[in-house]
This record gives sequence, structure tokens and C-alpha cells, in this order.
Amino acid sequence: MDNQIIIPEQVKNQAEATSLMASNYQIVDKDSLESGGNILVSIYKIEKLLKEKQDSIIKPMREAIKATQSMFSPYLNNLEKAEEVLKGKVAEYKLKEQARLDKERIEAIKNIDPFDTSDKTMNELDNFYGTRLDGISLRNNRSVIITNPDLIPDEYWQLDLVKIRKDCLVNKKKIPGVEIQINKSVVVRS
Repeated sequence: MDNQIIIPEQVKNQAEATSLMASNYQIVDKDSLESGGNILVSIYKIEKLLKEKQDSIIKPMREAIKATQSMFSPYLNNLEKAEEVLKGKVAEYKLKEQARLDKERIEAIKNIDPFDTSDKTMNELDNFYGTRLDGISLRNNRSVIITNPDLIPDEYWQLDLVKIRKDCLVNKKKIPGVEIQINKSVVVRS
């Protein structure tokens, strides 16, 4: 997109000039403080105008994305479910087949001399261990299961800062190890 069409030239010039002015502005007395406040108000107004313009362009795009996702999601969800079901069936079959092959291997190994390194024996072992089923293989996935939370070291616990903030500031709850700190910030009203 051509940004000349999207952002009016006057607004672009105003944003650039205000940014430059604010970057170089010095507050040394009451008058310059008041002027600085006026510059902050200008920055706020220009930001608001730019964000409104930006949102007017982005909002239809978001709606189009949402509509597209809604259109495709039933089919994708059905395919994902079907994939999971089929993977389960494949895994079940593969495990049964693997157990059967393992049983055959154990029987076959009983007849092989472990110290025999002849080509014939080595080829039999290569064929024996090289068996694959239909190009589909099973993979071992590792996952973590918490068996006793009391034994887990503190470094693995994460604080819920949103809940702590709400309990302390909204519910006026005192939580050990938590203090309320007040910080100053500049607020611009137009």
C-alpha cells in the first residue's frame, strides 16, 4: 500500500515535526513546563488520529481473517479429529505388530550363535532389525507428569502477577512477601 494514500500529508508532517520538537525540548522553568504539556497534548491528539486511521484499515482485515477462519475451521477441526483417531488406530496396530515381530525376533535369536560374525549371520541380523512397517513409524514422545508438587524446587514455580495485583489492589488483601509500590507517571488529557 502507498502510505501517501493512507496517511494524509498534513498529519505525517505534523507527527514528524512534533516528534522532533519533543525530542529536543528542554524544560527549565514554569513556562517551558506548560509548553511541554501542550506538546504532550499535541502528541496525544496526533497519536489518536493515527491510531483511528490505522484501525479503520486494520478492522476490515481482521474481520476478513475472522470470516475466513470461520469458513475453514469446521473442515480443519474435522480433519484434525480424524487424524487423531487414525493415528490412534495406526499406533495400536503398530504396537501389536511390533510385539509380534519382537516375539519372532526372540525366537530367531535363540538359534543364532552370539559369537558368530560370519556374513550370513550378519545379513540375517541386518534383515531382522531392519524391518519397517508400511513406511509408518512410531515415535517416542516425552512428556512431564507432576507426581508430587511438594518436591518441586521453587525455581520451577511461576507467580500469577495478575491475580496478585487484583488481590492486593482491588480486594485489599495482604499477601506475605508482596508490597504495594506507588510510581508516578505522566497523564495527558486533551
